[in-house]
Amino acid sequence: KLIRRLREAGLPCGVMAMPILPWLTDSDDALESLFTALSGAGATGVTAGALYLKPGTREWFMQWLAANHPELVGKYRRLYGQGSYASKEYRTWLSGRINYFKARHGFSGSSGFSHRNATAGKETPASLPPASFPTTGQSALF
Repeated sequence: KLIRRLREAGLPCGVMAMPILPWLTDSDDALESLFTALSGAGATGVTAGALYLKPGTREWFMQWLAANHPELVGKYRRLYGQGSYASKEYRTWLSGRINYFKARHGFSGSSGFSHRNATAGKETPASLPPASFPTTGQSALF
């Protein structure tokens, strides 16, 4: 509603769609829904990227994850290791998906960033995830 009102007033409205949560909000279905809604509302740009687990946030989030999605705790520990950023492989994969959906919904000319974006990425088949990463309806299994 806010995006529509800003656009009706003639103002640009870029959106920061962060964080994208591995195995929770990074599926093709979830990204399609996100970008469809943003495009439909008239957003003029999108910035999207993976969850950043800085100290303090990391402890809180991992407690929440253990309580709500205990099956994902080990996956997150492997994906993030001891750092704040998801693995480079995951960020590369997610960047490709984000670039794909940005192009699909008319945001390819918009500026934006993701935390430690691993690829400049063009919206071509070469930027899509390797065959070992699922591309429909589910997130990558890292």
